[in-house]
Amino acid sequence: MSEALLETKDVAKRLSISVRRVRKLLASEQLRHVRIGRQFLVPERAVVEFLDAHMVQSKLEDNDAGQRKCL
Repeated sequence: MSEALLETKDVAKRLSISVRRVRKLLASEQLRHVRIGRQFLVPERAVVEFLDAHMVQSKLEDNDAGQRKCL
């Protein structure tokens, strides 16, 4: 496994959220991680997967006709 493992503080920086919020995501198993003793490590790919899973698509992208809706 050559993928980098990130500490909770690094994940928090990348996601622009608090370390406390990262810990809640880990506790609820919404973010893949490895626990070694008291330390939680998150694979870089897990952060990308989390973002992909929670991405909200723009309504403009969903418009089949290619016409813009008035907002």
